[in-house]
Amino acid sequence: MWFLPHFAVKKDSKTTPVRVVYDAKARYQGCSLNDYLLKGENINSDLFDVALRFRENEVGIIADISKMFQAIKLKVDDARFHRFVFREHPSHPIQVYELTTVTFGDKPSPTAAIVTMRHVVAEHAPEDERMMRVVTDQFYMDDLNESVGNTKEALELKSKLIETLKEGNFAIRKWQSNVQEVCDKTEDLRIATALGTKWDLTKDTLKVKEVKLHPNIVPTKRSVLAQTASYYDVFGMLSGLLVRPKILLQKLWQLNIDWDTPLNQKGELCAMLNEINKDLEEVDTIEIRRCMIPEAYIGVRPLPEVSLHGASDASEDAMGIGIWLRWSRPEDSEAHLSFVCARARLTPLKQTSIPRKELQAILLLSRLMLTVKNALRYNIAYWKIWTDSMTAISWLRGQSKAFRSYVAYRGGR
Repeated sequence: MWFLPHFAVKKDSKTTPVRVVYDAKARYQGCSLNDYLLKGENINSDLFDVALRFRENEVGIIADISKMFQAIKLKVDDARFHRFVFREHPSHPIQVYELTTVTFGDKPSPTAAIVTMRHVVAEHAPEDERMMRVVTDQFYMDDLNESVGNTKEALELKSKLIETLKEGNFAIRKWQSNVQEVCDKTEDLRIATALGTKWDLTKDTLKVKEVKLHPNIVPTKRSVLAQTASYYDVFGMLSGLLVRPKILLQKLWQLNIDWDTPLNQKGELCAMLNEINKDLEEVDTIEIRRCMIPEAYIGVRPLPEVSLHGASDASEDAMGIGIWLRWSRPEDSEAHLSFVCARARLTPLKQTSIPRKELQAILLLSRLMLTVKNALRYNIAYWKIWTDSMTAISWLRGQSKAFRSYVAYRGGR
């Protein structure tokens, strides 16, 4: 048998204000329960892929499975390794309890939950390929993030998921959508959260969550890092803004400034930080359309030809890349562009030429474009990379074996 210590984690949530966590990592005589458990293969869907497909169609849908782990029973033989002690009041005698369901904190719990959910769908809807695809590709752990073409499809998907997952004791709830008919009556909020990103259900737009910073915080290397890391931006819509505090951090590292040493209020670095903070005040005004189909083609089927385009550039301090979808029909006088994602990376501290940095940016862009192309379910007609670096273009058009290792490796990739 095994006894698990447990503790409470407070969470700002209406449904689960206090979460009880059982510590399977706690050690007794040098060993923990997790030491004896296999983690299992990571079969969770890739978050970025799920987020991209969430933006594919006109009707966005999010929901989550209530208490996913607790919906799965433990084997009786395994329950004795999940015992804990508890009493309602300090004056009461200690009671011994056993957990009878899968526990948050056990190393294999995430894999076990995903496998069980997929098994339920395979068993109770074996001929429904679409349902299996949704459960396999559009759940990130217990969160559903999907997009469909119209309200009818959304309501059918909602009904089938509720009915099928109920067979496995999974309760899917908190349905929210940019279409009111799909939303639960209890979910009347018009601002939702989809994979860590704010979703305005009325305008059907996405934006990065605001970060509230202490106004009187002393500027140090630690506070700059904490501020930069506080922004979660899966689509890179703030890449141009957030690269600047990263450049500042790099300069602080080069100057070997300690973590908690205050920056000189009249110095160049502090002036740079003030400019950054002024720019970040505008974060809440930056938003993108959730649906990547242009407004001109909303509700149009079949969709027009779509191609994938990426652009890259580099400077002394950073590299930037961006990806768009280009939509066009032969009869249209102009094409339509949809923003997909962007990324910004610092250039290495090791000195190298601008053309080499631009070549590195092209390599990063090509990798990201391949990820996007594989994730999207659109029929991509072709994809193209754009750069204004004639030197990098000449390297890519040449034979990689003719160049030095830096250029040859990246050109070959």
